[in-house]
Amino acid sequence: MNRTVTIIIPAFNVERYIEKCLISVCDQTYRDLQIIVVDDGSSDRTFSSIEDFSNKDSRITAIHKDNGGVSSARNLAISHATGDYVFFLDADDILEINAISVLVKEMESSNVDWVSYHHSRWDENGNKLDDYVFDTGIFSFSSDKDRFDFIIKEFLPYRVGVEASNKLFKRKIISDNNLFFSEKCHIGEDFSFSIKYLMHSSSLSSISDKLYRYIIRENSSMGSSGDLDRKVRERINMLIDIWEHLVNIENEFMIHRFPLLFVLLLNNSCIGYSASEVSDKLEKIEPLDFVKDNYRNLPKFKSYYFELFPSGISRIKYSYHMYIRSRLMGFSLLDKVYFGLYNQYRIMKKEKKIELWEMPN
Repeated sequence: MNRTVTIIIPAFNVERYIEKCLISVCDQTYRDLQIIVVDDGSSDRTFSSIEDFSNKDSRITAIHKDNGGVSSARNLAISHATGDYVFFLDADDILEINAISVLVKEMESSNVDWVSYHHSRWDENGNKLDDYVFDTGIFSFSSDKDRFDFIIKEFLPYRVGVEASNKLFKRKIISDNNLFFSEKCHIGEDFSFSIKYLMHSSSLSSISDKLYRYIIRENSSMGSSGDLDRKVRERINMLIDIWEHLVNIENEFMIHRFPLLFVLLLNNSCIGYSASEVSDKLEKIEPLDFVKDNYRNLPKFKSYYFELFPSGISRIKYSYHMYIRSRLMGFSLLDKVYFGLYNQYRIMKKEKKIELWEMPN
């Protein structure tokens, strides 16, 4: 008996793209589909197009709601999902015709909890821009240590892909563990959802098939994450979402190591900005205690941090975060002595002081 796949598509003002997207879904070689399309308060003809398709294909459920963001649209669809598996698709993107068939076959044959795959990027005129190629193979998680190592070694370096849209999930894992997308987070909600799902899975298969076409458009939110203030606030919202889930499921292993995960996830928001600039933004974050608590415990993971990067870069990245820690905690006499000496050393090498050094890619 074939498994049913629920395809969830949030849509907002995508009248130019929704038709091609839905054609790519309806034409899938895998036919056992529940297709839930949630119009998130569009002001154009997006919902009319969705309704036209739903009138022609009984597998499509068209839902209209007030605008609340992509996470709220996905969450509403999750509450209506009945399939064995769940697949998330963005309304301006396109699936290869055999995508769902390939993913279900891999899920069944490898007996894993989720499947990841490669994707490509295309412009609006149908020209291929590039391919994203990830690590492949089956990753097993027999312990929380395995899950933590997978986050550090595969998710954070973007070796498997963190998007919800390049995964096939089991609905039972989602429903049994009350997994939803954070509606407070507008950048990184996919990563947060994937981390939470990982906490309840035991294996993932990453395959080499390129099954998804990301359509790059000029006004797309992809890659335009705004200024530093927004980046930092959104990243903290994402971290809070992950933290609250870990606390809720009482995962002591991950809770203990969260300060390391905290600064590693914050790194991407710091790229191109100095420690002083990031400190200025973090000092205004609410809840500030959440930020301070994680920085306070960072020194416990110094040796682990130094193992993650080449020796030279690990030292300066760690010092970057220790400067931020000192700003948040208040500079102690020892801090002042350490950073004074360290900055003298950097000046001798004709390098920027640590508070002015910008986080690299």
